[in-house]
Amino acid sequence: MAQRTLEALEGSDGSLSRAQRLQKEVLSRAARLVVERKAELFAFWEQFDTSPPRGFITNKEWQEGMRAVLGEGLSWKAIGKVLRVKDTLTKDVDYRAFLGRFRVTISAGKEASASAVSTRWAEELLGRFYGRLLALKGDAGSLEELEGFLGGEDGQVSSKDALEAFRWVLGNYITEEQSITLLRTLAAHSAPDLSPVGRPLGVFEFLARLDVCFHHQAAVEGDTGAGDRLAKAPVPRWMIFAGLLPEMLVLRSA
Repeated sequence: MAQRTLEALEGSDGSLSRAQRLQKEVLSRAARLVVERKAELFAFWEQFDTSPPRGFITNKEWQEGMRAVLGEGLSWKAIGKVLRVKDTLTKDVDYRAFLGRFRVTISAGKEASASAVSTRWAEELLGRFYGRLLALKGDAGSLEELEGFLGGEDGQVSSKDALEAFRWVLGNYITEEQSITLLRTLAAHSAPDLSPVGRPLGVFEFLARLDVCFHHQAAVEGDTGAGDRLAKAPVPRWMIFAGLLPEMLVLRSA
């Protein structure tokens, strides 16, 4: 989002007015500061979060954190408006999502924005996760086992459940922050959701989002063998019930 905001300031010919250049420089400076002090910003804002935390703070608390951690050299109120940090309905700020906008990435060239690289990474990882599930074979298992694995006793996939599933299939290197990023990417491929991460998802809603994202990534790659390529790594034997996923999704949507 921050990178897209900077790019939007450029005209069709790449030219910038004096005011636009100044605004772009200010946003670039703000982005660098956020990247350098992300951990401190998170710790500051987490104090204002609810218990249990839901990831939202007021706009005033957001501004206080920016001033306290990054200094008062920039107009954080104005920058917040440009970056549209507030939710359009609740007027609160999802501080985790805000921090997720800013990251250091390695891109192939100037045309590859940080946000685009991040999105491609998340889509590829989700495709790998779903592809490995679909590649599992066997007739053991049931819908109840699938719901139990992904959603626990209540059949709902919470942020914690999703993190555990990602780690079981992809490896323990998946961090909580990366798991949240994956969930947000799933939400981006579904209908608008006011709280794409904060609320638990039904097992089939979670799988439907995976299905859409998986096929989107395969289409982008233009590789009909993407599913096989993404599914090579071994997974726990007791998860063979996931081979029933395609049939379950068809039955659910019928």
